[in-house]
Amino acid sequence: GELSAEVIENRCRRVLALKRWAGLQNYKPADTKNIVDRLNSPYYEITNRKLIKSSLTVLINQNVLPVQDLADLKIASVMIGSGEISAFQKMLEKYTETDHYTFPKNGSEQDLLYLRKKLDNYNLIIAGVQGINIYPSGNYGTSVSQRNAVADLIGNNKCIVAFFGNAYALKHFENIHQASGLILGYQNNPLTQELAAQLIFGANDATGRLPVTVDERFRAGSGTDIKKNGSLAFSIPEEVGINSASLTNSIDSLANLGVFKKAYPGCQVLVAKDGVVIFHKCYGFHTYKNERKVSPGNLYDWASLTKVTGPLPAIMRLVDEKKIDLDAPLSSYWADFKGTDRGNTAVRDFLTHQARMPSWIPFWKMGLDEEGKLNREIFSAYPSEKYSVRVSDKLYLKSDFKKAIYDTIRTIKLLPHKKYVYSDLCFHIFPEIISDLSGIPYEEYIKQNFLKPLGANSVTYNPYLHFPLKNIIPTEEDDFFRNEKLIGFVHDEGAAMLGGISGNAGLFGTTLDMAKIFQMYLQKGYYGGKRFIADTTVEEFIRVQFPNSSNRRALGFDKPLKDTFPAMSAGKNSFGHTGYTGTFAWADPDCNMLFIFMSNRVCPTRDNNKLNSLNIRTAMHQAIYDSIEK
Repeated sequence: GELSAEVIENRCRRVLALKRWAGLQNYKPADTKNIVDRLNSPYYEITNRKLIKSSLTVLINQNVLPVQDLADLKIASVMIGSGEISAFQKMLEKYTETDHYTFPKNGSEQDLLYLRKKLDNYNLIIAGVQGINIYPSGNYGTSVSQRNAVADLIGNNKCIVAFFGNAYALKHFENIHQASGLILGYQNNPLTQELAAQLIFGANDATGRLPVTVDERFRAGSGTDIKKNGSLAFSIPEEVGINSASLTNSIDSLANLGVFKKAYPGCQVLVAKDGVVIFHKCYGFHTYKNERKVSPGNLYDWASLTKVTGPLPAIMRLVDEKKIDLDAPLSSYWADFKGTDRGNTAVRDFLTHQARMPSWIPFWKMGLDEEGKLNREIFSAYPSEKYSVRVSDKLYLKSDFKKAIYDTIRTIKLLPHKKYVYSDLCFHIFPEIISDLSGIPYEEYIKQNFLKPLGANSVTYNPYLHFPLKNIIPTEEDDFFRNEKLIGFVHDEGAAMLGGISGNAGLFGTTLDMAKIFQMYLQKGYYGGKRFIADTTVEEFIRVQFPNSSNRRALGFDKPLKDTFPAMSAGKNSFGHTGYTGTFAWADPDCNMLFIFMSNRVCPTRDNNKLNSLNIRTAMHQAIYDSIEK
């Protein structure tokens, strides 16, 4: 067709009028001062994140979204249209153990058969589809292989599909509406992929609606709301009102100071606020040889953080079930104490460290001969029926020695006065009590009831049985008892002589999995759509039990000391614990914040106390509060 001169002039006048209305006739040069910083302002990313989150559309949900009840799931992820592990898949694995697979855009039938065989052992498949073009030519750039792979996965598996691309391309996937779950992401970039993965596990709400009609299956306005379920989300500090530059500069300088001053070979720091992980960074190396960098997937010896992540949640659950009365004598559940001078002491007193028990007992010295060497009647370098308790890589203990440990705890002389004295001793016996009351072996009980449902799959005793040693952060080069470098075996001697499984120490895990447990506490027993512990029980356990005494402790948890520990700005309702190996976890309900610090300050020797003398953890913790924008 043709346009007349009059039409062209009218349209040009309208454009010029709009320009004049906008004031564009008065030229003003752009202000280029700090233009790079302004263009890269984190607040623009916050806007982008909000736009993407609000656009994500759940088109199909057959009661699979959000994904929860993680203990019963064996999950595989597949990225269709890629030969590399994607940002989508890397985010999925933050929530629970997920095995990753890829299927190239032009994969062969043989590739698909191989993939199908690999996926036979999984009961949930989470598939991402990428490589979709904006324009309609060639079925929006989708390949026959992609379409066949999607059809095959949906036809043979319980499958959630995240579709990253033009909505109109859905029309070319004939059975995609039969997926157990279908999320439309509209675009393919790392941020969209990450936010879609977070939505799948319930970290964010989904409210998006389809803006166009694709076909009869997907009409304009389609979409299902999904409510978030208390799982951790991941974002940048500004999303929760924290200045990222201030936070990063402070933590970087303090963490690197610790490495430089050799307070530890390396460390990890995680900060979460309002249920959002806003900082998780690694520093340094596994050892001072600087051979292997610290990475997020590394497991740390949690030391005394075991107390509040192993036996304590189990005790809370047993209190919920009225199988433990906090004010009943511990001897009600541990018959060994009946008829002794500790027989009437309440569970509450043991959990607050005022049961008159000594701090600890060097049980390993009970196995020395007259010359101060390991007694070969008690220890052996090789396993056998008689020596079945593995203490370390090259040391085994007499099978019945546990009885001697428990007898010693029963008969050890009590302290003269009832006051706060931090003690490991009752935590050695809590696993046995938990097993007796639950009818389930202690380690199995905490894994099935807490760790697996939380997606905290790295958390375990004796990690040398479950993980490659290269993934485990070393602790001490023991030169007085086990006489070997400890990797994957518990550092604490008492826990070691109980086969690595104790309530005082022994758990290993990643920094993120520690955050999941503490976020559950911060949310008063709720996480990932599941009620783990009654909120009233959590409230009871995290409060100071004896406020009119010098004992600051809660039940199991430590509490703040005014203006000194753990940070000057820590709220009075905050709670947490430290670990001897250089670990620390603290939750503050007053500002809804978590701070997790992991290090191996005892490598190569426990005599290194620079972590405390340099005041690194306290300074870091305070820096987080100082970074909150007023």
